[in-house]
Amino acid sequence: MKKFMNFLKRHSKKIAVISAVSFAALSVGAVLSWGPERPTFTVANPASYVTFNSIVDNPHVGDEREFVSVKAVDGNYTSGWKDEINVEPGKEYLVRIYAHNNAAENLNLVAKNTTVSAGVPTTTGKMVPISGFVSADNAQPQKVWDDIRLKSDVNFNLAYVAGSARIFNNGYASNAEGQPLPDSIVTASGAKIGYTAPNGDVPGCFQYDNFVYFKVKPQFAVQPDYTIEKEVRVKGSTQWAKNVKANPGAEVEWRMQFKNTGQTQLNNVAVVDETPKNTTTVPGSVEIFDANRPNGFKFGPEAIQGKLINLMIGNYGATSNAWIYYNSKIDSKEKLECGINKLVNKVYATPAEMPTVDDDATVEVEKECDEMPPVYECTALKAESLGSSKYRFTTTVKVGNGATVNKYIYNFGDNTVELNTDKNVVEHQYAKPGKYDIEVRVLFNVGNEQKEARCTTNVVIPTVPTTPEQPEVPVTEIPKTGAGEIVAGLFGTSATAYGAYAWVASRRALKNIR
Repeated sequence: MKKFMNFLKRHSKKIAVISAVSFAALSVGAVLSWGPERPTFTVANPASYVTFNSIVDNPHVGDEREFVSVKAVDGNYTSGWKDEINVEPGKEYLVRIYAHNNAAENLNLVAKNTTVSAGVPTTTGKMVPISGFVSADNAQPQKVWDDIRLKSDVNFNLAYVAGSARIFNNGYASNAEGQPLPDSIVTASGAKIGYTAPNGDVPGCFQYDNFVYFKVKPQFAVQPDYTIEKEVRVKGSTQWAKNVKANPGAEVEWRMQFKNTGQTQLNNVAVVDETPKNTTTVPGSVEIFDANRPNGFKFGPEAIQGKLINLMIGNYGATSNAWIYYNSKIDSKEKLECGINKLVNKVYATPAEMPTVDDDATVEVEKECDEMPPVYECTALKAESLGSSKYRFTTTVKVGNGATVNKYIYNFGDNTVELNTDKNVVEHQYAKPGKYDIEVRVLFNVGNEQKEARCTTNVVIPTVPTTPEQPEVPVTEIPKTGAGEIVAGLFGTSATAYGAYAWVASRRALKNIR
């Protein structure tokens, strides 16, 4: 034990890579695989033969059977080790394999041809395992293993970082940088380790244990990325915008840019434009500019299909783009509604086997209708029971041609204070049963005046009937000499007689059997 404590002191000073914390306990559903099943030991009761990673109370790593762990490379070797980790693009991860000959020191049992190896799969997925192995010719069992898991929400694979494998121990690799190990560690043959040299000899006891490290880097598949942007301007203007104002009958120009912002090629890109209501596409105005058509290309009339413009614009490599233009004529004043007409143009872009992206731009066209009177009506007051004498009231109004709602004034018909609000939906709790007439007064702003409109409804809160109390019926005692007592006596006698009869009959039956 004294040697062991001296080892711990020396080990912590010379090597900063030994973890000072045990692995966190895993839930049953999250237990990672290790093997094979084998006898276990403790610090106080080590093995009597050469065996690796079978002590369950190791102060460095906890249960040695879980001897492989991983963490992000951050310069900290003493904490953060895990059996499972979520990986991120651009980061490297450090894998640790612990190798400890559990034989008692006084037995002088040396493991021969000790080798450490790791299986780093080249497969792609959202979870990639790494297996670590420690083997020796004279160990029981000859080879032990443990697994860790690296995960992500998207597919990735792992690449071993060449030249990253190093060993740390209290012998030949006791310096702060450790000693390098060959890249064969990630092959089936593995890499030999040792205490005085990488000769495969590992004595038993803690002071001869070994920590092996190497790095892996997740590689994520290049993700496609692309956008479509829409802008508009009044013909004759030089400024493109997301929203412009135009007069009835004006001509406007629409501009769309499809851009491949990713690192993969996008094939068979389809662009569909929903032209706004109250507009007509100008024939022959649909035109595209891109790397293959730097001088532009005009689409034929087949591209215009009613209110849709359907275009197949081709393939686009990384960072390439396309500009699409066309003109629209806004309807005359007679075809527009009074007030502000919002003409929204929405465009969609869909590369083959990819999701759709979209964008829009808007033209606002005002039609003045001075001859049209303002509209301000209260059209309905709806009552909806919420249970327990509580009601929701919804007011519906019709408003237009410059009129706006100022506020709602509710009278619930139960002598409570009127409710002044800007909400058309309110709730009210009635205190007692009855029939109530509800009125809402809607105040409108009409020019410089205030106008009023009313709606009414009614609700009935029923009286809940109660169950009347039943009068107590006096109990009259029956004289003990009455018929009831006689009947009871008869029942008692009859029961006794029947019992005697049954006993006699059973004895007769038993006698006959004998």
